[in-house]
Amino acid sequence: MLAAVAALGAEAVIPSQPRRRIARPMDLACYRQRHQIERLMSRLKQFRFLATLYDKTASSYLGFVHFVCTLL
Repeated sequence: MLAAVAALGAEAVIPSQPRRRIARPMDLACYRQRHQIERLMSRLKQFRFLATLYDKTASSYLGFVHFVCTLL
């Protein structure tokens, strides 16, 4: 899985298991940013109309995303 991420030119920011013999290096600043984004996405999914919305244009969908982010 990590090889597929590396092939895309991205860096995996996943902490290794505590029982792992050789700990994988992790950038703590990137992990904090990733965690904030994942929390925002889970909060956005609470708004049912946004999770199931299929608009014709990307700009109107983005408008709904901005509206919900303002509410949060």
